[in-house]
Amino acid sequence: MEKLNKSYVEKIYWGIIVSEPVIEEVVERDPTKIDNDGKMQGFRFFDREEVIDGEKTYYGERTNVSNWIFFGERLSLDQVKVKYGDNSDYRTLINNMEINSIKYVCHT
Repeated sequence: MEKLNKSYVEKIYWGIIVSEPVIEEVVERDPTKIDNDGKMQGFRFFDREEVIDGEKTYYGERTNVSNWIFFGERLSLDQVKVKYGDNSDYRTLINNMEINSIKYVCHT
């Protein structure tokens, strides 16, 4: 039996209804070494313990999960209101930010 600690990057991409994640193993947790293909919304790192027992591999829970790093423009609630307040397409976003006390969003 062999126990390993591995690091991964979780990338998110636009999906039909929700963002689609892609998880890849990385040698080091260095944000400057993550290649942005222009379609990725953002990424974060995490570690996981893996136990290999013969033909079977068992995966532990995610640990050491980093904050998300997003590609886009950070907007406060006030900035969203100034930029999109007259556009009814953004009414739901503004309402959600107000109701849920969301201070910032990332426009990707």
